[in-house]
Amino acid sequence: MNYDQLHQDWQSELQATYGREEVTALLKLTLEHFLKIEPVRLRLLDQLPSEVIPKITAVKDKLAQQQPIQYILGTTVFCELQLNVGPGVLIPRPETEELVHWILQEQGDQPLKVVDLCTGSGAIALALKAARLAWELTAVELSKEALVIANENAKQLDLAVDFIAADVLQDELSGGPYDIMVSNPPYVRDSERSLMQTNVLEHEPELALFVPDTDPFLFYKRIAGLAAKHLKPGGSLYLEINEYLSKELLNALAPFGFAMDLRQDSYLKDRMLKCQKKSK
Repeated sequence: MNYDQLHQDWQSELQATYGREEVTALLKLTLEHFLKIEPVRLRLLDQLPSEVIPKITAVKDKLAQQQPIQYILGTTVFCELQLNVGPGVLIPRPETEELVHWILQEQGDQPLKVVDLCTGSGAIALALKAARLAWELTAVELSKEALVIANENAKQLDLAVDFIAADVLQDELSGGPYDIMVSNPPYVRDSERSLMQTNVLEHEPELALFVPDTDPFLFYKRIAGLAAKHLKPGGSLYLEINEYLSKELLNALAPFGFAMDLRQDSYLKDRMLKCQKKSK
């Protein structure tokens, strides 16, 4: 079987679910994963190695069940880092990369003390550490399953991040004061489930996604309280936020006394918020 035959087979089975362009992208990603060659070389293969055909077919079958490709392959790329992921962790999103880029654009190379709350796979903490080796990175996560994957990622990338098991909503934060705090906490309201794709709803961890409609800012208010206590004067808290609730979130965090800067992502959605502690 060559690439064109395989491509036609995938399109016939998956196009109705994913669309033609997405199926092509998924197939190329799968072939890159198993063959370890550049996409431009795929069409040059007269025949695909016979031993990889069953693996590729297994991926196709799982995609037909709407399992996320990142979980199927066990890896994803975030800020040019290859990370292990699995069903116990949230798959890092491109908009979270924009949050990382914002932090790096604003902060220099000087040694800083940084903590990432609700770290999941460790994506934010590891991306910051990779770009700023002089920074001291701590990352906090409740899920034991996620912490295993985060530590695997740190070891694989040879990056020194101190991962701590703790509940952000209940436990006190130690190790400060910090120059930077950052978090991509759960922020999707239960009522927004109908807006989400099936592969997210059925496979990604609810613990990392959802908050009750009755208290959609419980993580933000708790984290803002920790920031007010543990940030250095002039330090900054960076947050990924719910695009539908940006104005309400600004109002909810106003009592903490931060100077706040709301930013949009590349799709012009309110997605990021910086809360800066006043200098004494």
